[in-house]
Amino acid sequence: MATRSRNRLLLLVLVALIACLAYLPLVDAPAAAQTTPTPVNVSVIRVHGDIDPGMAAFVRRVLKTAEDSASGVVVIDIRTFGGLLESAIEIRDAIVDARVPTIAFVKDRAHSAGALITLAAEHVAVSQGGTFGSAEPRVVAGFGLQSADSKTISALRAEFESTARLRGRDSQLAAAMVDATIEIPGVVARGDLLNVGGEQAVSLGLADIVATSVEDALAQLGYIPVRVTVHEQSMAERVAGFVSGSPVIAVILLVVGLVGVVVEIATPGFGVPGTVGILALAVFFGGRMIAGLAGWESVVLLVAGFALLLIEVFAIPGFGIAGIVGIVVIFIAIGSVFATVTEALSVIAASLLISVVGLVILARYLSRFDVLGRIVLRTSSTTDAGYVAGPPMDHLLGAIGETETILRPSGTVRIDDRRIDAVSEGEFLPKGVLVEVIDVSGNRVKVRRK
Repeated sequence: MATRSRNRLLLLVLVALIACLAYLPLVDAPAAAQTTPTPVNVSVIRVHGDIDPGMAAFVRRVLKTAEDSASGVVVIDIRTFGGLLESAIEIRDAIVDARVPTIAFVKDRAHSAGALITLAAEHVAVSQGGTFGSAEPRVVAGFGLQSADSKTISALRAEFESTARLRGRDSQLAAAMVDATIEIPGVVARGDLLNVGGEQAVSLGLADIVATSVEDALAQLGYIPVRVTVHEQSMAERVAGFVSGSPVIAVILLVVGLVGVVVEIATPGFGVPGTVGILALAVFFGGRMIAGLAGWESVVLLVAGFALLLIEVFAIPGFGIAGIVGIVVIFIAIGSVFATVTEALSVIAASLLISVVGLVILARYLSRFDVLGRIVLRTSSTTDAGYVAGPPMDHLLGAIGETETILRPSGTVRIDDRRIDAVSEGEFLPKGVLVEVIDVSGNRVKVRRK
C-alpha cells in the first residue's frame, strides 16, 4: 500500500515537471522578444565628386533631415579629389554643428577639400587602399585656378588645426596636409604634403579604424543591427553645383540672359529672345539660391533694375537717371550672389563686354528683319538718292545773334528772328549774350562771344 502511494506521488511529480517544462518556452518567448535590439537608423551621405556649392547644400539638407528624424548616426561616404574651399568649409561647419553622431568613411580617396570634411567627423574609418590629405589650397583667379598666397594657406591651415583639435587629433599632422613647409620626421618631409591611409592613418591617430565598407565600419564601431538609408544629390542640387561652381558657366548664363532680355525690350511683342533670356537668368539665380549663395533679395533687385530700364525705354524719353540706376541695380543684384568681390567683378566685366559686342553683332545681322527695324537703320540717305541735309547756311558767316539757351558748348542762338542750333568754341556761354558766327560747316554753326 505504501509502495503504491509512493509510486503515485512520483507520477504526480513527474507530470508536474513535464508541465513546467512545456510552459517554460511560453514564459521565455516574450522576454526574448523584449531583448531583441532595435536597428539603428543610419543615414549615408555620398560625397562623391567635386566639392561645390551644390554639394554643400546637399550635405546641409541631409544632416538637417537626420536631426529632425532622430537618426542614430550619419555616415559621410567620401570619394573626391577636392573642390571649392568655401564649400568645403561650409560642409565642415555643418558636420561639426550636427546634433547626431558622424562617421567619415574613405573607401578610395579624400584629397584636398575632402580631407577637411573627413577630419570634421567624430569617427574616421579608412580602407587599406584609401587615402586622405594633400590639401594644397587653390583660389579662383579670373576664369581658372591658381596656387594660393601665404595668407590663404595660413587660413586653411588654421581650419585644419582647429578641426583636428576639436576631434582630439594631432593638429600638427593636420597642418602638414596643407602646409608643405612643415616637416615631421618619419612621417612627412619638408616640401611634401601629408597624405595618409590604412594602418598608417590609424597609427597616427588621424583615423579610428580600418574598414572595408560602410557596413564594416558601423559594425566595428558598435552599430548593430542597422537600418541604412543612402542619400544622393537631387537634380536641383546637381544643377546648382554645375551653375555656381564655374565662372565660365556664370558668364555664359549672364550673357544669354542679358542679351535676350535687352533684345526683347528693344523689339515689339514677346518671343524667343525674352523667353531664353529669362530662363538663363532663372537658372543662374535659382542655382545659386539652392546652393545658399543668394536669397530672394537678389531676385527682387534684378526685377527692380529691369523695371527701371522699361520705364526709361517706354515712359521717359531719352536716357536719364532711371536707366542709369536700373543698370547699376542689375549689376548689384548679380554681384550679390558671388562669394568674393574678385570673382563678382571678373564675371560682371566679362559678361558686360561680351553682351555689348553680341548686341552690336546681333543688331547688324538681324537688321534685315522687321522686328529689329527700329534698332538698326536699314537704308542709307545719300545725295544720289535725293536726300539733302538741309538748306545751306553759309550766309550766316559773320552774322550777329543772341544765345537763347546756355551753350555748354552746344545750344540754341537766335539770328534774325530764326532759331539756330550752334556750338561755342568750347567755352561756357550763358543765356542772353551776343555772339558772332565764326564758322559754318554744313549744318554746323560755330559761334563765339561778341
